[in-house]
Amino acid sequence: MISYNFGAGKDNRVKETLKYAIIGGTVIATTGFLAVELFPETIIRMFNSEIEVVRLGTKAIRIWFICLPLLGAQIMAANYFQCIGKIKVASILNLLRQVIILIPMILLLSMIIGLDGVFVAVPIADFSAFVITIYLFSKAIKKLSKIVYN
Repeated sequence: MISYNFGAGKDNRVKETLKYAIIGGTVIATTGFLAVELFPETIIRMFNSEIEVVRLGTKAIRIWFICLPLLGAQIMAANYFQCIGKIKVASILNLLRQVIILIPMILLLSMIIGLDGVFVAVPIADFSAFVITIYLFSKAIKKLSKIVYN
């Protein structure tokens, strides 16, 4: 819908669609976050019921998913660039979380603080990707606003 409206020059509809996509993505991500916060042991036990795995897994997913509510907005904002034909920007933004930031963070933090470094690397990558994506997205939306109102 974003691509279609962008191509048709209906920039107000682009913004409206983005608003609903970001809200929807954020609601879904926040629901996932709440499930992890409220029922971490249950989630871990679906995969493995060994006491040590449940203990360590509970700690891990609570840390990993702390930034999950931000990811709905981050993913939708990154995908906006794909919708408007900025494929390189979209690809880089989509790789930020899981490759560009995460892998170096895992390597660095695991050397500094051990296994906890692996756990902490995920929210650091998520938050960093969120900040970078929202910054670029805000600039792109301001340009879109100038087109709409000029």
